[in-house]
Formats: sequence, structure tokens, C-alpha cells
Amino acid sequence: PGAASAREGALTIEQGVGEALFVPSGWHHQVLNTKDTISINHNWFNGFSLVGVWGFLSAELTATRHEIEHLKEGFEAEG
Repeated sequence: PGAASAREGALTIEQGVGEALFVPSGWHHQVLNTKDTISINHNWFNGFSLVGVWGFLSAELTATRHEIEHLKEGFEAEG
């Protein structure tokens, strides 16, 4: 839903050799490489995405703790 209206406001950019492009947090984007390309990108977070990142990391911590709970007894006995 909404794909047609999203395409209406889409920007098309042709990036040249040696050029860099900054895509702000929360901007959905699609890339089409027309030639052999090396892509170096960095996914980061800031004030815009902090709540979502915090939720993701909290859920991952809970899931990890659950997955390794059975190992806890063995380490406490050795300690």
C-alpha cells in the first residue's frame, strides 16, 4: 500500500566515480548499480532512530540471556 504515491515523490540520483552520498536515517532507498561497484556503507543511529535501536537491542539482550541461561549453573559451580 502506498507504493504508487511513494514513487511519485521519489528522487533519482546518478552517482559518479569518487562521489559519496549521505542517506539520512529513516529514508527508505533502493540502489541500482549499473557497473561493477564496491559499496562501503555504515549503518548508524542518532536521535531519529534511537527508540527503535534501543528496542531492538533490548529484545536481543533478552533473547540472548534466555538462550544461554542453561550455561549459567556450570559457570557458577566453577567460580
